[in-house]
Amino acid sequence: MRYFHVTFRGQSLERVIVGGGEGTDQLTEAFASHLNIKAELGAPLRSHVSGAVAGRATQWDVAAGLALRDCELV
Repeated sequence: MRYFHVTFRGQSLERVIVGGGEGTDQLTEAFASHLNIKAELGAPLRSHVSGAVAGRATQWDVAAGLALRDCELV
């Protein structure tokens, strides 16, 4: 939160996206209740058609980001 407030001075933080290998529903709920802000579990492959994603969806955030690294979409 400190990084956001320093980098984006004057803007309000609207939500927190929890991801990575440690991203769980319980952690997301803890952030939401302690920070009094909307928190959601990251799902980088949510637009992927197949439902066959191995492991927790949040574990794919780094791989999805790296895959987009050279794309014009980023």
